[in-house]
Amino acid sequence: MMLPQMYAKLAQYSSVLAALPELSDALRRNAQMSITEAFETLAQAPKTLTYANPVVIDADLGAEFRLTPTDGVAITISDPTPMVDGQIIVLTIINTFGVLGALSFGSNTKIGAAWVQPANGYRRTIWLSCDGSKCHEIGRTAVDVSN
Repeated sequence: MMLPQMYAKLAQYSSVLAALPELSDALRRNAQMSITEAFETLAQAPKTLTYANPVVIDADLGAEFRLTPTDGVAITISDPTPMVDGQIIVLTIINTFGVLGALSFGSNTKIGAAWVQPANGYRRTIWLSCDGSKCHEIGRTAVDVSN
């Protein structure tokens, strides 16, 4: 490589290096926006799910959902859609009816143990972490919590 060509390459690299701080700041701002958006989603009021079979979770509406079954029929909670990597879903089942039917989850929602429905006058909550294709349980209330 001749000296003029080396100077030209060095000038190209200099402009790239000079742009790195701006690129770093832009990436940092985007990361902060994502974190802010995540907290705004979590801070939204809980959404009431429509009692049907299956129960549909529209994850675009927020992160926290509540379901109050109105009969003793077994139901399925569908996998949240759209499912986004890093998304946290909080689902609370509120029993104001009596003896609830069994509750199961969609095939891409993985829970650690069988779900136990809350007794009448109580509620239970489960927390799910989604990876874009599946949601995995990260926690749940161990016992019934009074309504």
